[in-house]
Amino acid sequence: MTEITFFAKLFAFLQFLVIYKVVIFVLTRIYVHFFKEPIDVTKAGSWAVITGCTDGIGKSFAFELAKKQMNLVLISRSQEKLEELAKELESRYQIKTKIIVADFLNIKDSQPQIEQQLASLDIGLLVNNVGVSIGIGYFLEYNWKDINDMIEVNSKSVVGMTAMVLPKMVAKRKGVIINVSSIASRVPTLYMSAYAATKAFITKFSEDLMLEYEDYGITVQCLTPAFVATKMISGSPTLTSPSADTYVHSALKQVGLQLVTTGYLPHDFEIYFVRFTDAICPNLTSWILKRFVFIFAYTYNNEEHKNYMKLKF
Repeated sequence: MTEITFFAKLFAFLQFLVIYKVVIFVLTRIYVHFFKEPIDVTKAGSWAVITGCTDGIGKSFAFELAKKQMNLVLISRSQEKLEELAKELESRYQIKTKIIVADFLNIKDSQPQIEQQLASLDIGLLVNNVGVSIGIGYFLEYNWKDINDMIEVNSKSVVGMTAMVLPKMVAKRKGVIINVSSIASRVPTLYMSAYAATKAFITKFSEDLMLEYEDYGITVQCLTPAFVATKMISGSPTLTSPSADTYVHSALKQVGLQLVTTGYLPHDFEIYFVRFTDAICPNLTSWILKRFVFIFAYTYNNEEHKNYMKLKF
């Protein structure tokens, strides 16, 4: 009888502990997302630099920052798209723009040109957004060249752009760096191991960079979104997969509040759910994630992913 009472009390205590942690998490997320005031990125400098800005999240950053009357340096590999975007932003918001055509497959080759173009500007914000994915598959099924190119674009570009912009920020003791990583850097990510690793690099780099330079007035934000309805994902916007505009509007409200953040409240809950199940039963997490990849391929109507998953399940 004593043993039953003891285990009953222990179970009740564990139930209380779980409920307590969930409630605290929910209340904290709501407070951060809706009640705390972010820093004003426009006070760090008159210019913002955005990589990978002609589509998706990068393009939404361009419009959101233009609304705040920040001048923009737009960096991408398509001159035609850059010119079209710059013209629209200048016409709609009466701001200044500068376009730089650069291929981030080799940031070292593009560095002299980019540095020259940025030299005279008062840069307050850097958005490292450029990124690529090579799809779903077992690691050994990837082409090595594709993996290497992905590392160049996703990881090395972040370090290279930061190295170019950070010195002037440190000199004036103010600046903001936003690095776009992925939820893949924070949770188990099956069939996208190389992609997840490039994003984990960004997250770790952001965390340590902030620790190194916070005393110099530098703010670093690392965004780790789940699915956002962009060309990379495809599909229509939903509550859990918002449009790029909705996502960026939310993410900018988190600058200076959290170093590593999903930037979007529903994505916070997604990470919490995965981590919670992983802590309780890692095998269950693995089972769920394997099936989730299958659901993802069909939900977002990606034929390449669909065909791949038909072979595996």
